[in-house]
Amino acid sequence: MYFCLCCGYQTLYEKPPGTYFVCPICFWTDVDADYGIIRELRQAQLNYVNKGASDSLWLDQVCPPSKQDIRTPNWKLLDEEIREEGEKVKNVVIMAFENVQREEGISLHEADMIANIVDYDGPSCFFKYDSSRHAELLAKAREKDVEDHWKNIPYQKLEQFFLWTISYYLDPQGWRYYLPAYLVWLLNKYIDNQDTFDGFRDLVEEFLLLKRHRVLKLGLRSVLTSSVVPVPRLHERLNYQKEDFDYLYRRDYFVILSSKQLSAINQFLEFGLTYEWTDKELRQGIENWRAEYQ
Repeated sequence: MYFCLCCGYQTLYEKPPGTYFVCPICFWTDVDADYGIIRELRQAQLNYVNKGASDSLWLDQVCPPSKQDIRTPNWKLLDEEIREEGEKVKNVVIMAFENVQREEGISLHEADMIANIVDYDGPSCFFKYDSSRHAELLAKAREKDVEDHWKNIPYQKLEQFFLWTISYYLDPQGWRYYLPAYLVWLLNKYIDNQDTFDGFRDLVEEFLLLKRHRVLKLGLRSVLTSSVVPVPRLHERLNYQKEDFDYLYRRDYFVILSSKQLSAINQFLEFGLTYEWTDKELRQGIENWRAEYQ
């Protein structure tokens, strides 16, 4: 006999998950460990503890456990486990990135504006906006990002931008500044048992596994070199041409992180691999990242 993943009692005749047996005590159907199963199981456990069944629909069907029923030792709610582990990882991220400042790094609204300037369906030699207005547009965009620390960025703002657009146009300083904000934002969703949709996949693929970024050369500071060279703000120039943009690669971003920060990222990845469904491709991408940066 095996223990039900929902209520913890020994009611299954085969090893879960994927037996499709229905537990008589909580009426949880032991489905395959596919997309969303952890989220569903977490809610089913809470339903069982609070209502007596994995779902209110089965209240008339369940059989309360008797003295003869055996429960797995040290059984703990998945909700409690995720909250505890999520808080631990969140604190690690906060401590590792505590002193990170945006400085001259590209801001969220700037990255969004750059995306609008560059990504349009038109001739390759022209931009969507008149070049004489670029400086004004980018300056006004940057003015919207007034937070003095990444911890103070409202979650509404983080959710406003598409990760796969913003991360592509952030320079290393801006990327390092917003990365912990997004990590903590997503961890809080797990802690509060909110729907994360494809949050883990999107964040990992676009912030950590993205192979290259497209940034304005004028937006780069000396973070990639050992010398400090004055560089004008990216919105000080009036005309932007294709040659003003360059591709930076993943190594250019991770090289500016400390070992403590890399360790915090690794703990976040381990948390996601444990409590979120991931396919073979994503897991392989994460393992490749670990092999390179751990």
